[in-house]
Amino acid sequence: MLLTLSLASATTLVIEDSVTFAIPDAEASDVTHAGTGPWTTDVTLDFTVEQIIVEGVLRSNLPDTVAEEVEVTVTMETGDDESLRMPDFGTVEVAEVLEARFAVTPGSPVETPVTVEVYDDYDDGTGADAAFDVLYVTLADVTVVDGGGDLGTLAAASTTTVQGQIHGMGKDVWTFTIPEDVDEYGDMLRIELAPYLGYVDTEIALYDAGGNHIADADENGLLWYDQLSFAPTDLFDAGAPGEHGSTLPAGTYTAVVTMFSTDFGATLTTITPGEETQGGDYTLTLQYSEFDPTDCTGTADEGLCTMANHGAAVSNLVAGEVRYAEGSSNARLRPSTLYADIQDLSDDLAGCGDVYFPLGGSILGNRLSGLDDGAYIIDAGFRSGSVSGEVLFPEGGETAAFLGAVYGGYTSRRFITDINGETTAMVAGTWVRTYGRKGSWVGVVAECTSGMPTPVESWFGKSIVGWP
Repeated sequence: MLLTLSLASATTLVIEDSVTFAIPDAEASDVTHAGTGPWTTDVTLDFTVEQIIVEGVLRSNLPDTVAEEVEVTVTMETGDDESLRMPDFGTVEVAEVLEARFAVTPGSPVETPVTVEVYDDYDDGTGADAAFDVLYVTLADVTVVDGGGDLGTLAAASTTTVQGQIHGMGKDVWTFTIPEDVDEYGDMLRIELAPYLGYVDTEIALYDAGGNHIADADENGLLWYDQLSFAPTDLFDAGAPGEHGSTLPAGTYTAVVTMFSTDFGATLTTITPGEETQGGDYTLTLQYSEFDPTDCTGTADEGLCTMANHGAAVSNLVAGEVRYAEGSSNARLRPSTLYADIQDLSDDLAGCGDVYFPLGGSILGNRLSGLDDGAYIIDAGFRSGSVSGEVLFPEGGETAAFLGAVYGGYTSRRFITDINGETTAMVAGTWVRTYGRKGSWVGVVAECTSGMPTPVESWFGKSIVGWP
């Protein structure tokens, strides 16, 4: 089954000491500060400031932006300034509380005496100006308590998802174990870090059991998510090797979630968090595939044999459990059997077309779900003797193609549909019930430029009536 963990671990900032200033509305000032002057005060502190927290309750709604609409400058004993502005929150609601946290530049602590200057309703020259009822500026000495946890041993065909919350100055540390080497076709470890309910600028790194750095990533995946990939062939990257390695030994690993511009050291103990301090919520997803493939060496068509392995491994991941395996007692769940089916189809298409790339997925009741080798999403179903559905873009779920727009049929073992009602393009494959209402399927995208549907009727096992 699909393993989803609802653990919510957060980096915690413990305020050891602090002072807070309540700042009334200071009227508007222009972008050059030529209008109303700032609210200002001098203060003597007996602690070192490591973080500045700005919080305000919005009095009026803005149609465009609240970017940099509050400016806070803290002058240190050395004469250096820590100057910061509220980030761009986008359009927000009236009475919404806006908070920004800023780490003081390492090596330049705010010490006594201190001057604090605040511009409320600061005009940044973009859109309407912000207006706050009251602003609160807190100078704080903080201790960072890292978040994270132990995700245990990953199952052989599993997707593990965990939610967390990261703050600037800290990191979330997640440990997990893969029980078998990633070294055969269909084996894969893929780790994706994505924002959850908003925007957060994160980075991710992987360390081995000895605490040694293996790889890190920043905005390299779909939608600029952070992604680490280890596989002889990445199942969702059109057959390319894993971006960060083609193999990975069995063992315990640590995934470290941090904010942007982190300096990932050579070991876990030498990580320096980045300057990005505006944290947020994230989702961490680990996909682990341990696969038993058929040996394609010396087969009549190694490319088609590889497609069978690929589709079967993807199908297992979608199902969340190992169903297809060369050692299966059910011959229909062996990749070698899938290869024979794909080879038969390719032979029938020899005079008019070819087989191009694999797909795979699971069945629950009459619903088919799946993925292709580029992570496009298949959502289809058996309905009244026919098969139809959609292929969706992985980036946002919009329709990329329609399956069975004109024809989609199935037998007790095989299925075939047109793509977007085209005469020449098809998805064809095999399906099997594994137990109860559950099942699995593997298919291919193929083409026949003339004579359809006659060339594939022998493979399908019955006449195809109504092909576009």
